[in-house]
Amino acid sequence: GDNIRNRLKADVFPHIGAVPVATLTVQEVLACLRKVEERGCHDLAHRILQAVRQIMRYSVITGRAERDVTAELKG
Repeated sequence: GDNIRNRLKADVFPHIGAVPVATLTVQEVLACLRKVEERGCHDLAHRILQAVRQIMRYSVITGRAERDVTAELKG
């Protein structure tokens, strides 16, 4: 809900928010998540990854992206 939206605004949009989903790379997503992990927020990084993964899946389904780059991020 609002909490994840606020986290996306704080931790994702400043780093990759301007990048079109069609050109987003796994490295860009990983760099964004590492910034959160560097603050010691590993659980939050996992929740953010889940949200970005949902956004990517939706983007693929709706034809905005060819593939879900987050599928490469395991563990």
